[in-house]
Amino acid sequence: MRCAVRPLSPGSHVLNRTTMPIRETFWNIPRWAEYANYLLGLLSFLILIYGLWRRTRVWLRGRPAMRSDRVAQRIGGMISDGFVQLRTLSQPLPGLMHKGIFLGIVFLFVGTVLATLDWDITRLLFDVRFLQGVIYVTYKLVLDIAGLLLLLGVAVAAYRRYVARPKRLVNALSSTYTRDDAYALAVLATIAVTGFMIEGLRLAVVQPWWAVWSPIGNLVAHAFVSLGEQTNRTLHLSIWMFHMLIVFGAIAAIPYTKFVHIFTSPVNIFFRNLNPPGALEPIRNIEEAETFGAGKIEDWTWKRLLDFDACTRCGRCQDACPAYATNKPLSPQNIIVKLGGYLWQTPLATGKKDAALRSMHGEVITADELWDCTTCAACVQACPVYIDQMGAIIEMRRYLTMSEGDVSRNLNMAMTGMEQNGNPYGLSRNQRADWAQGLGVKTMAEAGGNVDILYWVGCAAAYDDRNKRVARAFVKILQAANVNFAILGTEETCTGDSARRAGNEYLFQMLAQENIATLNGYGVKRIVTACPHCFHTIRDEYPQFGGNYEVLHHSQLIAELLAQGRLSLSKPLDSGSVTYHDPCYLGRHNNVYQPSRQIIRRATGRAAIEMARNHAHSFCCGAGGARNWMEENRGTRINQNRAAEAIATGAATLAVACPFCMGMLTDGLKAKAAEG
Repeated sequence: MRCAVRPLSPGSHVLNRTTMPIRETFWNIPRWAEYANYLLGLLSFLILIYGLWRRTRVWLRGRPAMRSDRVAQRIGGMISDGFVQLRTLSQPLPGLMHKGIFLGIVFLFVGTVLATLDWDITRLLFDVRFLQGVIYVTYKLVLDIAGLLLLLGVAVAAYRRYVARPKRLVNALSSTYTRDDAYALAVLATIAVTGFMIEGLRLAVVQPWWAVWSPIGNLVAHAFVSLGEQTNRTLHLSIWMFHMLIVFGAIAAIPYTKFVHIFTSPVNIFFRNLNPPGALEPIRNIEEAETFGAGKIEDWTWKRLLDFDACTRCGRCQDACPAYATNKPLSPQNIIVKLGGYLWQTPLATGKKDAALRSMHGEVITADELWDCTTCAACVQACPVYIDQMGAIIEMRRYLTMSEGDVSRNLNMAMTGMEQNGNPYGLSRNQRADWAQGLGVKTMAEAGGNVDILYWVGCAAAYDDRNKRVARAFVKILQAANVNFAILGTEETCTGDSARRAGNEYLFQMLAQENIATLNGYGVKRIVTACPHCFHTIRDEYPQFGGNYEVLHHSQLIAELLAQGRLSLSKPLDSGSVTYHDPCYLGRHNNVYQPSRQIIRRATGRAAIEMARNHAHSFCCGAGGARNWMEENRGTRINQNRAAEAIATGAATLAVACPFCMGMLTDGLKAKAAEG
């Protein structure tokens, strides 16, 4: 049985408990205002669609990019990080703040949709009202909670932005976006407050028995009930009209304000890079390419342009960046924010040529910013909307290196060594296997390729004296476990990791193709290496050129041999307490964290002492991204920052699993010791 709310007579304001709760759509609203509501709603929706189409049209002017694979995985990510917002919640205070705002908006939007269906669809077509009875009072309670969450979220956001003012909320274009940020908070607060006032004024007049199911609205009603019915009706209509204008104005303005991330964030998450974060996109048909990397805005793919537009300016990438933490010019947030602002000044967006347009290189983004990147991928991992800051930096490095030849002297020497001698040290290829003398190690040529696993030595272990000792020790471990292995010897050449990160894609592809031809020629299936950079390059990037192998880091193989009982320790090592540094290219890039810790526990009888920043949040040593071959002459040294963190644990030994990390952190510890 359906029951409508009885009209109130003057002086009679309380509906008795026999009256069924039902939504009073357009209560106190004249017919002309109803029509205005529908017309403004349609107009705001059309403006919204036009604005989103305009932005999408600009993105699609970028170069092609393949992002339509693995649709189910993409949808899953959009749900987990776009709607559930797991990445956003990884930082509790800002995460909960944003979650409150998000849930408030979503539930209020859903509530509006349900009200529209109830009044304009089911009532008109089927003479049915579903927002009544228990459903209606539950609906009102949920919407009151949603409005409260929205207000609390906005209050926390305002406190962080204008009182706490964390450094990460300041970026290169903060002055440009100051009004936009203030507008977003003001609009959300106004919508929530006026919504509660409209509800409270209606309850103050009608006074239904179910008002308790609207706790916030009921509280507001108590503040207005003494004003009398006529005053409250007048206030209700005035605030309702103001609320309508604010809501529809905000909807129409979405594509032109910070609110655009309501759409760009889930879209960018859907089209995110599903490959390992450090697996860079190759330049296809490089011999025929007319341009290398990104020298101007037209060189970016449509996905990169979407990245620039999707940035929410939260600053998480900046907080995670080791270059920024050590007072260098680079801020990954500024890279994306500046490119995003620049995009809308270019002919790609305006359709007009501007002779005064700034150059993307030098004027918008400086070379120092690009060369400070260690490619640790901390920024990529931190971004809640999956922007690839690191990939954008490498694209611009490619232009500097391959089109402009703008590289430092030391880096150029390292790349010359790779090209001429197959290693960045510039030493003879004939010396590559000298470290193994006296160990009885066979080469693949000597073994006829008939081995279970290939030990990929890497340049550091082949030429650097300290890392040679690591290689010799690892060989003894393999021999003790009766592993059937061999090395390539002088047939091995640099994987090209540093060349690729430095932007020299041509040299990288040349080295990669040479190595892949050698490996495939021997029919190699399984590879082990002690270098995370070699591990990552062979495992994650060589498949781009036909090199598909099972690749293990030496910590994984040692842990496997210990677990199988093929290795045993007669007694624990007397090394004292140990802390462990997670290499970026083993951890963040490839999600390998536990084997080294398992080995430390087995070898010492105790767990490693964790540094404050560990596992996925480990802090870079400073050597990645070809930085190992460049001078660090801006800001403070990254390796000393990390060394200080290791010292703070009080551990007697610092364990590493990367030749670059070993060199950088050894130097860092020496520098901190010299400081006293």
